[in-house]
Amino acid sequence: PMKKIYILLAAITLLFAGCKKDSDEESSSNSTWTINGKTYTAAQTIYSVADCALAAADKISDAKNAIILYFEEKPTQSGAYAVVPYYKLGATGGDIHIEIFEDGKNIYVTTSPNGDYASISILSGGKLKVTFKNVTFVDESNNQVKASGTIIEE
Repeated sequence: PMKKIYILLAAITLLFAGCKKDSDEESSSNSTWTINGKTYTAAQTIYSVADCALAAADKISDAKNAIILYFEEKPTQSGAYAVVPYYKLGATGGDIHIEIFEDGKNIYVTTSPNGDYASISILSGGKLKVTFKNVTFVDESNNQVKASGTIIEE
């Protein structure tokens, strides 16, 4: 399980490094997420067309705290999207799967549908703003935690 986390974090770091800004650590981003009582602010957010995913990390290099929001396809309409496990993504349309990486060692994923929703707004240029509040996540030991956040595509 730890190897999977390191591989995913390395992939996130490479994704952000390919789109590196002048300032590596300072952020003017309005994207934040909170889990386990800690709030993280994104240094950068990127939408990956190949992965149908919106990703954000607190550092562009050496990303240890990151969030990835997966879609079946990029949303084109604002609305409430059901939060689902990855294997159910696209089963009903209008849904989203979220993964959070914390401190380079913990991974949390959205689990079976339990009435959680994310609000998606389509901004100018088709960019996404995703807000979720008190959504249930599980870690690798199936411990439940709640997380909230707002991720805005740059």
